Amino acid sequence: MALALSMATMRAQSAPIHTAVENEDFDAVRRILASEPLAVNAQTSGGSTPLHLAVGLKNKEMVELLAASGADIELATSEGYTPLHWAAFFDAGEIATLLIAKGARVDVKANKGVTPLQLAMSQNAKAVAAALVKQTKSVYLEPVIDDRYSQAEAARESGDLKTSYKLLSELLAADPENQKINFAYGMTCMALGDHPRARLAFERILMVNPANDRARLELARAQVASRLYEAARKNLREVLAHDLNSKVRANVERYLREVEGYSKKRALSGRIDVGFIDDSNVNVGPDSTIISIAPIVFGSLSIDELSLTSESLPAESKGQFASLSLSGTSDVGAQGGWLAFADIMAYNNTLDDAEIYETMYLMGAAGFSKAFGSSLVRIPVRYSHIDTGGEALVDMIGIAPVYRRMHSGGRVSLTTSAVAEMRDYKELNDRDGWYASIGQAVKMIAPDGKASVVMGLAFSHDGTDSGVYEYNSVAWNLGAEQVIPLGCVLYGRLSSTKTSYAEKEDLSPEQREDSQRQVTVGLSRRFGTRFGADINYQSTRSTSSFALYQYDREVTTASVFYAF
Repeated sequence: MALALSMATMRAQSAPIHTAVENEDFDAVRRILASEPLAVNAQTSGGSTPLHLAVGLKNKEMVELLAASGADIELATSEGYTPLHWAAFFDAGEIATLLIAKGARVDVKANKGVTPLQLAMSQNAKAVAAALVKQTKSVYLEPVIDDRYSQAEAARESGDLKTSYKLLSELLAADPENQKINFAYGMTCMALGDHPRARLAFERILMVNPANDRARLELARAQVASRLYEAARKNLREVLAHDLNSKVRANVERYLREVEGYSKKRALSGRIDVGFIDDSNVNVGPDSTIISIAPIVFGSLSIDELSLTSESLPAESKGQFASLSLSGTSDVGAQGGWLAFADIMAYNNTLDDAEIYETMYLMGAAGFSKAFGSSLVRIPVRYSHIDTGGEALVDMIGIAPVYRRMHSGGRVSLTTSAVAEMRDYKELNDRDGWYASIGQAVKMIAPDGKASVVMGLAFSHDGTDSGVYEYNSVAWNLGAEQVIPLGCVLYGRLSSTKTSYAEKEDLSPEQREDSQRQVTVGLSRRFGTRFGADINYQSTRSTSSFALYQYDREVTTASVFYAF
């Protein structure tokens, strides 16, 4: 490091004020500044200022005098070293603290790209390094020189958590107070489900730098995973006491409410949506007026086509809708153990001049759930009822278990879901029977949390009393979300379903097979933590070997919601 080490070098081609500072002659310094105020920033041939010399002498009182007299704390030497660099070189901890308090930049780089923190670390200047770490965010601006850190982060990103843990453990043994290493180690331990070690890592960071809100948030998350809800609430409240941007504050407040829900014996949450609908094919009418059918023979007459009436063709309608969802939980036994839950959902729409296609949906579910570290299991018994046109259509009762496991610190989740239920149709008794499905979905969230992708695959079987309604289907879906400017979330979903029926309908020209493609795009925006708005467009294209079931449909909705 090419910093001057002797006062002789420091004062080369110096001004009288440099000599006065070197001699620590306060009276002479005051006399010079009284007659020549600009001398406070005079530079030697190497660029050293009186402030540089005072820092090199570790003379705090002289530094205070010069700073109060207008010394430029950012003025650098010819090699790019500021007074804070010099404090780092000479391990002048108190003076570094003083310069930082007066606004000295901690991210400034000398000609060779060295920051004050890097210089302090290279010189083993522990007092200055501690001052930089405790009072600033400079640690986040520093690259970690050891290649093992980047290797460990790459391993964690790829899912090789054991390699990441091994490398970070080695780095931590050599530098146990390094915030960056501790943070990466804590995140890796979270992904491994080792919550006690994760807590220790984040706690070490906070011992060095209590103002590190990100570490405090991750500590709260590790405490929640360990069911230390009171400690987690305390840390979240401390973060909220700091100056946060509106989006971060809203997210922390939302998480705090969740944590308070975990720690309560009972909790209740819900959401209300109201909005408008524009449906291009409310009656799901086929896209052709002439339908090919299996030939119907009357003596010498054979009929192989049907002409549909206007009432059967696609009908457009606009209307309104409203929905309500409620969810309540209660501890069963010890806090943090099994939860009993109950869910209620209701949906109803009204359509202009199309009352017979209006729909009401009611659903109630109750069961038990439990979190196991990074996993969650939920086992509900569910009852659903659908009305169309004011008449009962179907009742459904069954179970719908869900198992979810988090990976990579919560950025990747795998969800397995299943449904087994009995369906009882009020009019079409031939459609009564058992329905079963099983699906697997994976969701990946970007490191910055602003984007996510979800992919899923599901298989289902509807075992009805009549073979013409019995089917097997396979469906896949792909969805994505992206946070865009103004706090909006742009989202989209593409799904495709292939359905094969067990028996041919009498009029169908061949065994029925349907294919459906659905595209959804939308934009949502939250206003604070409880209110929001959403607008989306959905396009459905269904093709079938029986043209009666071939149609196009476009639905646009715009709604507002309130969550509590």
